[in-house]
Amino acid sequence: DQAGAGVIGFALGRGIPVLHLLNIKALAGKAGIPYDSEPRERGPLVVNAWWSLAGVLLFFTVLLTHKRWRLEAG
Repeated sequence: DQAGAGVIGFALGRGIPVLHLLNIKALAGKAGIPYDSEPRERGPLVVNAWWSLAGVLLFFTVLLTHKRWRLEAG
């Protein structure tokens, strides 16, 4: 069996697609994709505190109203 007896072999045996990236540096070079380039200069994202509060409120509104996640006392 060419797939082996590990997790990848198990997945392949069950018909689950597997993407195994071995030797990614050489593969990137063949495709012309820079592997270890310099990071781009980008500062932190500044978000208005009101947008943050609105996001938290929306999260808890969905959490409390979604039927699958209904919170029950006791």
